[in-house]
Amino acid sequence: MSLFLFTFAPTRNQPTTIMELSSTFKSAFIEHTDNNDQPKNTNYLKHLFLAALLILMPAMTMAQTDRVRRQSSTSGTTTNPRSTGGAKTGSGKVSGVKKTGETSSSSRRSSSRKWDWVGSFHDGLAMVQNNHITGYIDRSGTLVIPFKDIHCLDFSEGFSYVKDANEKYGFIDKTGKVVIPCQWKYVHDFSEGLAAVQDDNEKWGFIDKTGKVVIPCQWKAVGKFSEGMASVKDDNERHGFIDNTGKLVIPCQWSYWPTDFHEGVATAMGKFIDKTGAVIPCQWEAVSGFSEGMAMVRDKKQCGFVDKTFTLIIPCQWKYNSEMVFHEGLARVSDDNGKYGYIDKAGKIVIPCQWGSVIYPRFSEGLAVVKDSNGKCGYIDKSGTLIIPCKWEDAWPFSEGLAWVMDNKYNFHFIDKTGKIVK
Repeated sequence: MSLFLFTFAPTRNQPTTIMELSSTFKSAFIEHTDNNDQPKNTNYLKHLFLAALLILMPAMTMAQTDRVRRQSSTSGTTTNPRSTGGAKTGSGKVSGVKKTGETSSSSRRSSSRKWDWVGSFHDGLAMVQNNHITGYIDRSGTLVIPFKDIHCLDFSEGFSYVKDANEKYGFIDKTGKVVIPCQWKYVHDFSEGLAAVQDDNEKWGFIDKTGKVVIPCQWKAVGKFSEGMASVKDDNERHGFIDNTGKLVIPCQWSYWPTDFHEGVATAMGKFIDKTGAVIPCQWEAVSGFSEGMAMVRDKKQCGFVDKTFTLIIPCQWKYNSEMVFHEGLARVSDDNGKYGYIDKAGKIVIPCQWGSVIYPRFSEGLAVVKDSNGKCGYIDKSGTLIIPCKWEDAWPFSEGLAWVMDNKYNFHFIDKTGKIVK
């Protein structure tokens, strides 16, 4: 598999757009195929495909006619999994679910008969759908923002983008009021106070929270702002970075999407770069972005971690897996038997490698999803103690105190941190 795909291992708690979701599935595919892209575990890949269908079907229903875009953020063949718009991606949310209208990639069938589909909570609200009509519920299950023929998404920075009957996008606030009129061909979530918008000429720029265009629509594709910088793609299919005034601060020079800046560093074409665009010398075959002061590096077929001085802190002794990213102080590692555990920032094994592979293994709100030898999912805490028994067919990370789980009849439920189903 390509170095590019390795470089763009997902960095968020869970996918929230079709693009990000696509990235997660692509990373999982890499992890479970050999060097010739042949499956090591066909049952796992079948399960992965089923999970993709369960997540994508509701998203595709709500997205309707929107284009599948970006996975952009991790898709090495087309566009930045983190970017909005532009090139088509190899996997959509999946690799592009959120990009096609960006319905929440976490939407799924609810065990409650009240709603056909329910998403995860963001900013205290969860998106729901019933008979193709979407709205939002609060944590009590009360419908607080009713809609009829408008399509909406998860909230970010107090706003959700919506699509009207004319196929145009705008934004609502948490009262459901349209505060930025639906006038754009496509838009993306707010990040650092700015949201990417696409005009009728299919060029991208950015607006602020009043709806004012602060960066003109002139780019073929753009990413989100992170640490004051956003990646852009020009008409020559080259990528660089702009600042939040729209100034091109790192010239468009790379043929593949760079990652977002985190902790002052991004990656481009498998190398570390600083905010001037200068390549930071290193000896590694491949690198990933920084998270909590550590970045994964690969030497031949083994992976380890460097700190912010690019000193190797954790030797390259671990087999690559798609979630070797520090989250809440721990990173997942795998042994030669394909079992997974967790190490701390000193490289010490704090949770032995005894668990099976799951799609979303990072710690979130103190708990992580694990899978036992029977293929059932549960949750452990940071000591490795099993807090919620392994009895679910699949499980997702906790968000705002709740998590989605799937039972053996393919029904989905919200559970709290005690494992109790929340009605």
